[in-house]
Amino acid sequence: YGGSGSGGWRVLQPAYPAGAEAVLTDVACPSPAQCVAVGDYDYTTGELPFADVWNGRQWRLLRMPDGP
Repeated sequence: YGGSGSGGWRVLQPAYPAGAEAVLTDVACPSPAQCVAVGDYDYTTGELPFADVWNGRQWRLLRMPDGP
């Protein structure tokens, strides 16, 4: 989400480990300042899950059991 008063969406780069190619599979945004995005990324050890949280200003990578 990228509302910032505009009430619209905009594309933002999610957070995921450097050197990885990520694919988002789902996103939920109950408010402009609260989103969760999940997906997976290809890394040297194979495909691993990741989740990001949006706080209204930036994405933050969450630690996953089998991820970074």
